[in-house]
Amino acid sequence: MSATALADGEAISRQAIVKQLQVLETAGLVTHSHQGREVLYALDARRLQQARAYLGAVSTHWDASLERLRGLLEP
Repeated sequence: MSATALADGEAISRQAIVKQLQVLETAGLVTHSHQGREVLYALDARRLQQARAYLGAVSTHWDASLERLRGLLEP
């Protein structure tokens, strides 16, 4: 999908969307290809699932740590 299509009807500019897509591409979550003059972006679902699994593990770790801290601080 193009940045123009993503921006259509949204309150964010195409340029702002392109910047965010570039960040996602640097992280390996999005790829781009050229089709004529248009740049098309695609989500890399495998990489997104890896990121989600990692963030889920980090979240679980922090939840457990906060519960231990709560147990120490609350009577």
